[in-house]
Amino acid sequence: MWSLRNNLIPVKPTIPFTLLVAFVLVLASCKEDTGNSFVVKGKLEVMQNTDARLYQLGIEKAILVDSVQITGEGIFELKGTIEHPALFSLNIGSFEEIYLVIHPGDDVTTEIDNTIYPRGYTVEGSTDSRLVRELMQKQMQVRDQITQISIEYENSKRNPENFEENKARFDSIYNSVLEDHKQFSTAFIQSNSKSLATIFALYQNFGVRKNIPLFDSYSDIEVFNFVDSCLSAQYPKTEAVIALNRDVTELKAQVEHKKYSEQLITPGRKAPDFEVITIDGNLLTLEDYSNEPVVFVFFAVWDASSVEQLLTINSFVQQYPYRKVNVVGVSFDTSPEKLRNFIEENNVTMPIACDYKYWESGYVHQFGVQHIPDILLLNTSHIIYQRNLSAQETIQIITEWKRIKIF
Repeated sequence: MWSLRNNLIPVKPTIPFTLLVAFVLVLASCKEDTGNSFVVKGKLEVMQNTDARLYQLGIEKAILVDSVQITGEGIFELKGTIEHPALFSLNIGSFEEIYLVIHPGDDVTTEIDNTIYPRGYTVEGSTDSRLVRELMQKQMQVRDQITQISIEYENSKRNPENFEENKARFDSIYNSVLEDHKQFSTAFIQSNSKSLATIFALYQNFGVRKNIPLFDSYSDIEVFNFVDSCLSAQYPKTEAVIALNRDVTELKAQVEHKKYSEQLITPGRKAPDFEVITIDGNLLTLEDYSNEPVVFVFFAVWDASSVEQLLTINSFVQQYPYRKVNVVGVSFDTSPEKLRNFIEENNVTMPIACDYKYWESGYVHQFGVQHIPDILLLNTSHIIYQRNLSAQETIQIITEWKRIKIF
């Protein structure tokens, strides 16, 4: 189940189908003693032993509003009360969620045909919920494209001679698909700036093995800020908007700190007193490398180009006849298991630091990292000699330094 701080619209690898037709009616009650209450009614055309649940998407977690066991006639009824517009998830058994935006007093009808679900449902009586459906339909198209790309990529492995060429082609197609959807989502947000459906658009994730945010919290901070500014004035007491506002406030502070770090970590400046903790729990500081050059290699296992740079540097250091070249790998991975497997399989001997926080990593700010691959080189005085180097450029510089006996 989802929270507003997590992925609101998931991308799942498979879609369960069943001969199930449900008619779900979300009604706002007009009784004075019940306030802004609503009821969710439905009927399953083909009876199944399952339950129906309605969740309100809260700031930290999804809160169960009501749940019922579906009766022998396939009829169910769920009840709840809201004082302000809110986001909901309707679950029937193990089927994928239907996401709704409910305003006090709304009369929303959702018709579901599970023979073609989740594509086969309609929403009436709620503009916001119809927009969410539009977004989900588009997202499912993108998901299908990604699945097809993944299948063709796996099939291409049967021809190892052209593997690298095929991989580059599939990466390009994949990136193009996501970029097209990002443009669609940006236009969706701009065209529906006063709708709570834009929150669902903002927090989309995609990926084959790892879900990655469609909108990056740093490079797309303007999009986050736009949605926040449009919705905060309109829905100041809606939990989803409160959560978004908190996120954006934190992001702005982090972006400012990141800009400061980028200005600080520039060639010709004395490097700050870096501290990193390796995945084995060892603390490394610049004092550990007194009067010796230091190379920081920023990478992630999920980024092939940065892995290539890291392994090139790793091979160079292992073969280098002198041991005064210090290399530290800084990973932006999120999986300890995948990172350790990568290190073992590739005989990576340099110390590796990682806090498993992806682009929220403290090392992003500490080192002013804007992208990967990225290599930062410090001279023997720990002056920042250069950054954004390639592995080959780094090797050439170190080799020349050794030749002229800088160290």
